[in-house]
Amino acid sequence: GSPLVKGRKMTGFTNAEELAVQLTSVVPFLIQEEFTQQGAVFLAGPDWVPNIVVDGTLFTGQNPASSEGVAKAMVEYLTNMPKVLMVLTSHNKLGDTGNPTGYWQEEFA
Repeated sequence: GSPLVKGRKMTGFTNAEELAVQLTSVVPFLIQEEFTQQGAVFLAGPDWVPNIVVDGTLFTGQNPASSEGVAKAMVEYLTNMPKVLMVLTSHNKLGDTGNPTGYWQEEFA
């Protein structure tokens, strides 16, 4: 299959930020380099500045300064997404009212 990040807009710790904290020889791979090689559309912002990228249900932040922004973006998404309530019951009538209960499946009864 294809990599999860292929064609997706995203961000993460940049190569420059890894260099600045002297971790390029410690981490197993550089996120910016790896995701770009896997086909991601990597959107890097200035070093150490909050940078939040949302692509559908993929939420990414560039660095620790982005944590709050990512959390806020997720809360906003979850607050505004359509809500679905599905209730399954073993009865097809609501009490003695004769009204249907809605979706009723014999297999779940």
